[in-house]
Amino acid sequence: MTVKFGAGSKVFAKVRGYPWWPARIDGCADETPNKVKYHVYFYGTGETAVIKSTDVCDYVENKSKLGFVKKTKNFAEAIADCEEHLTPEQRSALAQVADRSAVASPAVKEPADTPKADKAAPSTPAEGGRRAEKAALGGI
Repeated sequence: MTVKFGAGSKVFAKVRGYPWWPARIDGCADETPNKVKYHVYFYGTGETAVIKSTDVCDYVENKSKLGFVKKTKNFAEAIADCEEHLTPEQRSALAQVADRSAVASPAVKEPADTPKADKAAPSTPAEGGRRAEKAALGGI
């Protein structure tokens, strides 16, 4: 495999059990014909790890999908810290991606008069509702 990210690249990195997190590539840890691993520094926590290339994606290209504020401690701080260290070119590219995603997928609101299905209490036998089963059996 080829090395996709160089030292200093801003990325999102994934560790099993944790959400995608803003990180910086510190270098290539292991490069074999079949796999590449990176040393990464996680913004907001200061933790470091060795991550497989399949668990790393570009920060600028994926911020619109992965960069929303999570209820995880330090996530907003990590995003702010990562963006503070972006190069002017990366900032420009990030602004262009944000503009494209805003134009391509405008926020769509559901009409207020549309009834919403109650998922907490299914009412048909196919949905597993007890009330529907009793009604089908004549109220037993």
